[in-house]
Amino acid sequence: MPEKAFALKSSYVIDGIRQELTPAQILDALTVNAASAGSDSGPEGTIVDETLDPEVRSSEPASGDMSGYLSAVLSASRKMPLACMDSYTRCRIASAMIDAMWRPGHFRIGDLLVDARWRWNEAPVGAMAAFYESVRAAADCVDSVDLRFSGYRYVKTSGQASVTFRAVLADDDPDDEAIAADAARSTGASLFSGRVCPDFLAPDAKSWIIYIPFDTADYCLGGSLLAQTLGLGGAAPKIEDADYFLDCYEVVREFAEDGLLLSAATVGEGGLLAAAGRMTGRGAGAVLDISDLLRSSGETNAAKVLFAEIPGALIQIRDSDFDYVDAELLLQDVMYFPLGHPDPGSGKVTVELSSRSRIQTILESLMQNAEGED
Repeated sequence: MPEKAFALKSSYVIDGIRQELTPAQILDALTVNAASAGSDSGPEGTIVDETLDPEVRSSEPASGDMSGYLSAVLSASRKMPLACMDSYTRCRIASAMIDAMWRPGHFRIGDLLVDARWRWNEAPVGAMAAFYESVRAAADCVDSVDLRFSGYRYVKTSGQASVTFRAVLADDDPDDEAIAADAARSTGASLFSGRVCPDFLAPDAKSWIIYIPFDTADYCLGGSLLAQTLGLGGAAPKIEDADYFLDCYEVVREFAEDGLLLSAATVGEGGLLAAAGRMTGRGAGAVLDISDLLRSSGETNAAKVLFAEIPGALIQIRDSDFDYVDAELLLQDVMYFPLGHPDPGSGKVTVELSSRSRIQTILESLMQNAEGED
């Protein structure tokens, strides 16, 4: 039996418990053309493995230079967080679907299919249990938003493992070189040859940079690039609020189709600050005040909200569109955080913490504008 078929079609015994379905059976049940992806035959072997627990190490990064953390995260080479594959897989799929929001045309999330690819090193203890967990999480995540897989692939490797998900339309070619090249970057950048808006900030100092988390999970660093870089342990975010994800997706996709976005980026790999960092450097930086985000989350450690890998979107809108965007987000009960404005010419991200609420500042600004009009 080919090695890839063995991993997909074998029965798994994990922590002494035999799993009911093979990975191929789990994926085929949600694949539009299962005959071309896997097989509906029964198990053809047995793989025995054990799950890895998150390492018992500090989960709190030291108070330090956020720009230093950002540089380390942006230059890091991703290693599979085998002890956090459920959260990691869900975040990667959510990020792939959010990436699709920036493509042109008229579509909704229900028009998408998910192409899944695992490149897996089977040697480490816990690796095959982690692969099974990733497959199970991928299937549950896709099914929870009523989507299907366009196909899936498994390749055995002796090198670094990777998981890649691509959100495609039915007539897309998942092997398209442009799609594959962008997806391999795993940075939340464009998955498609065209975008409705740039992924870098426009140098409009009055425009707003708004953060919209697409899940209500707590900000945890387990499995994140920052945790990998600093050698941190701890739990990963529990990405599981599918209904809220759909609400967020619907309203932000409408913003994209209506031409309201000056720029936009997916928040995923590396977290919020990594997304902001990727949007800067082409003539415009950003000054971001995360005070309201910290207050809302109940966190006191800025690094946790800046680098936790919770899927979301970072959008830039004109000041004149703020009231409309605010009303639409409130109408859909979507939580959002106006973080600040671009800093034309700086080319870097600056994080601030103010004692005043950003919402309070916005209201005062609106009142001053109204008085000026009178």
